[in-house]
Amino acid sequence: MEENYRVKLEIFEGPLDLLLFLIKRNELDIYDIPISFITEQYLVYLGMMQVLNVELASEFLVIAATLLEIKARMLIPTLVEKEDEAEDPRLELTNRLLEYQRFKNAAIQLNSRDMLYRDTFTRGIHEDVDADAAPPNIDADVYDLLVAFKSLMDRARGEKIAYMAVERISVAQRINDIMERIGIAKSVAFDTLLPRDYTRMDIVITILAILELLRLRMLRCDQREPFGPIWLYMQE
Repeated sequence: MEENYRVKLEIFEGPLDLLLFLIKRNELDIYDIPISFITEQYLVYLGMMQVLNVELASEFLVIAATLLEIKARMLIPTLVEKEDEAEDPRLELTNRLLEYQRFKNAAIQLNSRDMLYRDTFTRGIHEDVDADAAPPNIDADVYDLLVAFKSLMDRARGEKIAYMAVERISVAQRINDIMERIGIAKSVAFDTLLPRDYTRMDIVITILAILELLRLRMLRCDQREPFGPIWLYMQE
């Protein structure tokens, strides 16, 4: 992998987005977060971002420390006679997630308005919906890409990344290949971009190329079903 290549963090959303993504993906109750599980998952994703040479913002590490602290507090037996009198160590984090989710949903609703009517608030007239119309594709983000990345890494055969001495292709070459494929096919599934006998290094180089193209706004990606395969398109 190219030593000087680092993924710019601005294409990654913040640590609370990652936590909300993990809660939604694993169908967890935000009011009763299984802290050991979510901490393990969060650290796995941080590890994948570090494999990709992502410049982690300090906020990601702060949340990691917070999760570990909550996990430790929940493992310590309470000295309070009545358990319901003890404050849940997860409460502050849950409140932060709920507040962040409310602001994020409000921002999404505002951004989805047509520019002409963005500052106009109506009484809620509903447009007719075609019941037979195919459901729209779901926008995918970098955390969805990390899911695909992890799945491929788990299935990949061959040597570990740290011990691979030969780089089969550079990020720049992979970017050119991807743009050429999408230019011809219009849409390409993420996992079809890999060679037949791919290695872990092939996966890393490919995901780095995709992340760079997303950062440059040359590509967009979506899923045709929740948490389904990632499809890539030329940015219009």
